Amino acid sequence: MDFFRVKGGRLHQYGFNCNGSLVHVSGPAPKPVDEHIEWLSKLRAVTPTDALTCTWEHKGVKMDLMLLSIKDTVQRVLIADAPGWRIATGPEMKKPPIQQILAENRARTPEGEAVSQYAALMVPYKSARSPVLSARLLENDYTSRAMAVEVKLEGRTDYLISSRDQSSRQYGRVTVSGQFAFVSLDAQGRAVGAYLLGGTSLKCGDLQITYPRPNTPLKVRSVQGRTFHLAEPLPAGIGQAGAYLLTGGTGYEIQSTTKDSITVRDYPAIPSEQVMVENP
Repeated sequence: MDFFRVKGGRLHQYGFNCNGSLVHVSGPAPKPVDEHIEWLSKLRAVTPTDALTCTWEHKGVKMDLMLLSIKDTVQRVLIADAPGWRIATGPEMKKPPIQQILAENRARTPEGEAVSQYAALMVPYKSARSPVLSARLLENDYTSRAMAVEVKLEGRTDYLISSRDQSSRQYGRVTVSGQFAFVSLDAQGRAVGAYLLGGTSLKCGDLQITYPRPNTPLKVRSVQGRTFHLAEPLPAGIGQAGAYLLTGGTGYEIQSTTKDSITVRDYPAIPSEQVMVENP
């Protein structure tokens, strides 16, 4: 699930492409358009009236992109052939094109700026039909920036909720205060799985997750390589391997910890005075 918010400028284009061929586009048939976009060819367009599903197929694997925020955000979807090569040398340049979509949203007035909140569900599968039975946008609030989606699969219903604050919100039987929440209900409506990120409360029936604060701030004494040396002891239960920390707008997966340090995977730790560690 991709929740993507952007503000500014005159035109926003949410782009997506995939290996293989675009084999299906739901809704009205796309029509050719006489426009030019560098690197793209065979432009055609569709004006969707409801949630739009685009399906790619490659070597027996299908990928559905389900654009759910059509009513509030998407005015037009462009479909085009894009270069299939990844490196501009040798045989790579001879690869066939791949199909790309651009979901457009323009500023509503000559003086205004574009404001978009895209909700896109990505579903890969090998079966003849998608495992997703239905998906719908429950909320796309341009004031609070809150977004929520319900996804129905065989024997279960999932809720995915994204917000920018700690206000309490309810969707069906799910009540959440936090920046991101996931809840999965079985066929009887019982919560069988849940996750809360950057929040203090998630409730659904007998299931309840509560934290005293959305995450844990930790002061940093120094940084060396991939290790943050802390200015205070690491609280018990915080910073398990596989969890994440945030600093300077960048997220890092935690590899290991000591009583007063955190070592992250893959990338050098950037100089920081404080890191934010997700709740366990």
